[in-house]
Amino acid sequence: SSIPIEYQFRAYTVDDGEIDGEIEIRRRQLIFPAVVERIPLQKENTLVAGYWDTFVSAYVEANQDLIIEGSQRSFKYFWLIILIASIVVLASVLLMIFSL
Repeated sequence: SSIPIEYQFRAYTVDDGEIDGEIEIRRRQLIFPAVVERIPLQKENTLVAGYWDTFVSAYVEANQDLIIEGSQRSFKYFWLIILIASIVVLASVLLMIFSL
């Protein structure tokens, strides 16, 4: 993905206990090797894929049984990117029309 995206999910233990574990995030850019990041697992988790993260994988490693809920994603700066792309296309079209 070349558009920043946030993935949000919740983690619950089956027996309503404390959450214990980690999230392993592997970020791979198109021409660079993968970068591995480990963060603590929490009840509310947000993973961010940036402009240069072509492939992002997340693995939950828990020390007890979990319920994972709500894989919600949201595009960051989506409308700004659409606006800039539209302006570039419009400028190109106008340049082609008036250069004849």
